[in-house]
Amino acid sequence: MTEEKQRELHVVMFPWLAYGQIAPFVELAKNLASHGLKIIFVSTPLNIKRITPQVLDAPGIDLMELEIPSMEGLPTVLGSLCGFQVSNPIPTILFKPMGVAGFSFLQGERDNSLGNPIAEDLTVSPPGFPSPNIHFTLFEGKRAIEMLYRKYAGGLSVAENASIYMRESWAVTSNTCL
Repeated sequence: MTEEKQRELHVVMFPWLAYGQIAPFVELAKNLASHGLKIIFVSTPLNIKRITPQVLDAPGIDLMELEIPSMEGLPTVLGSLCGFQVSNPIPTILFKPMGVAGFSFLQGERDNSLGNPIAEDLTVSPPGFPSPNIHFTLFEGKRAIEMLYRKYAGGLSVAENASIYMRESWAVTSNTCL
């Protein structure tokens, strides 16, 4: 990519609102900005305030506050993306700040006759997984299923949202060493 084209390219980053998800995005934004890309980092005012000191010395990163309307049952100051749908006509790359092994294990083809995996499905490695020795215990499987497939406001689960984002992205990348 020519230097002129690089200057024209803007990357919009809109990470999930949990700080454990935001921190890897901040590092990725700083790395991309160090290579001349212009970054627009979007988050809630509280998160923007938290990350501002980390990006002060990183030219090329613009912080944009997004006010998210309060939702019943959540404190106003927190903000929430539950049920928040974005119509996005621009090319997107999904960045998963988790290990590839865990991500691919959970995203593997595990549908049972009801359409979602059950805890017992997670006690064995998915078909084609590199090692049959990597799997959940039944207790871990139950917790993972509860977290991934519980319906939230707006009617979608974490797994359903992730599936939508993966289908609608041009690529998926991860922060991992495995």
